[in-house]
Amino acid sequence: RSEDSHTFFSSTDLSTQLQWQRSEDSHGNPWLGCVIDPLRSMETSELVMESFRAFPPEYTSGEKFMCPDGTVVKNEAERLQRWGACFNRYYRLDTVYHMSTESNKIVRRINEDFKWVESLTGSSGSDSSRIVKAVERWEEGKEGRGKVREEFKDFRGKRKAEEVKRKGL
Repeated sequence: RSEDSHTFFSSTDLSTQLQWQRSEDSHGNPWLGCVIDPLRSMETSELVMESFRAFPPEYTSGEKFMCPDGTVVKNEAERLQRWGACFNRYYRLDTVYHMSTESNKIVRRINEDFKWVESLTGSSGSDSSRIVKAVERWEEGKEGRGKVREEFKDFRGKRKAEEVKRKGL
């Protein structure tokens, strides 16, 4: 987890989370909220995601400045920047995630059929296939990850150059 990450619940997120928890938890479906930081994820070439649950409205912490990760941050500006205004109304869960072989196939198929990467990034098909190949190498293990990071840096650099050229700067 990065200290620069902005993965926290807004007041709207908290309200929505609490509604889902109340409706689903009683039926044996514990509900959690996942927050993804897309900018940090692109910057680090790794998924930056955290998971949270809301405290019931009647809950009060024994510690006034307790943050969702269990730390006590007395500096208000630091606390609000990292955890948002409703920092004391939710808590962070340790999160482990993976992509199954079947899920991976689905993502590849979506990429091939709908070219969603192109529509989101404006990149060419060759860039899309580079991303798929990078993901495949990433799955092969740590030895391929350094090369994958370099390819993502090259990709971001190319996109920035294209944008500058397009804007005529």
